[in-house]
Amino acid sequence: MAKLCSVRCALTLDLYDDMLYMESHLLESKNCGVSDVIWHWNATMRKSLRHLNRIHREFSSLSVPVVGLYGICEDRNSSFMRGPAKAPRLIREHLLSPSSNTFCEQGLDIATCFTDFGDKIAVNRTLPAIYSALEPVISTVHAQRLIPVGLGGDHSVTSCILTAIRNNMTNPFVIVHFDAHPDLYEDFDGDFHSHASPFARIMETRSGHSILGSTVTPLPICSKLISIGIRTATAHQREQIARYGVQVIEARDFPSSRAELRAALSKLIGPQENVYISFDLDVLDPCFAPGVSHRESGGLSVRQAVDALHCIPGTVIGADLVEYNPDRDLDGITGSAAAKILKELMSVIMVSRGSGL
Repeated sequence: MAKLCSVRCALTLDLYDDMLYMESHLLESKNCGVSDVIWHWNATMRKSLRHLNRIHREFSSLSVPVVGLYGICEDRNSSFMRGPAKAPRLIREHLLSPSSNTFCEQGLDIATCFTDFGDKIAVNRTLPAIYSALEPVISTVHAQRLIPVGLGGDHSVTSCILTAIRNNMTNPFVIVHFDAHPDLYEDFDGDFHSHASPFARIMETRSGHSILGSTVTPLPICSKLISIGIRTATAHQREQIARYGVQVIEARDFPSSRAELRAALSKLIGPQENVYISFDLDVLDPCFAPGVSHRESGGLSVRQAVDALHCIPGTVIGADLVEYNPDRDLDGITGSAAAKILKELMSVIMVSRGSGL
């Protein structure tokens, strides 16, 4: 941490020196020709780039983990087809594949930013059983002052993850949910545990309902639910959206520019708020992510999704990446997209928590 602070100070002071240097020469430019001004400008830019490259090398040498990565091999609550239980291992393989590298778009190398806690398997498909499998690893991640990032698995695991995380948090937090579907069914075909219902389970904690049963008094998990990329909400789910006050950015209304996207999210999330990100890969259009159980055309591009991640304000306290179904993938296209999203998720966590530049 001390080294990180010294790196930041160096960056600030160096760039400040550059600004003073440029200012002094611009003031003198009244007596200079245009070519002199251009020369001074180019010299300043070259100097600044050298500083930035040095700072980047310094930061890249830091090896303090920030993220606690874990997998949950669970797809028994999938309503259409199974397969996501196979995803955690394959997402890791794509993340560390020699066909790419571990640098993210924000210039950070995530190779040494995480500790991997392996994969967990529940004894059965019920939410209490999934919670029992996840709670010890999430508590360990928090005890080591790391930020939990889970690899699913189907989306039913999210309510269990968030119950465990909430037990380690003082207050409820904002959830930013990327998905083609609202996942707010009261139950799906009578199934309380369905992957189509996790956010109903989460929002019910506000009124005293717990995934762990009636004998447990739950802590309210969510202060605000924001769902991005929705494009297939049934009448019942629209009623649920209204009932729980969910803020929805439908795929058809996705902002056309990064500036508009940042403005839209800033209206919904304060800079001091804690944020959890749940990313269902079927938010992406099937041309970018065919390897999902429920393909729904008209979705986001990988570019739009990454831009949205980068524009989320607040402090990220955790994330999950779910619903990759390798059985439906084509030549690893979705696995590659999943690894890209995971890499950018980690970088967003690092930057939001002051662990990045």
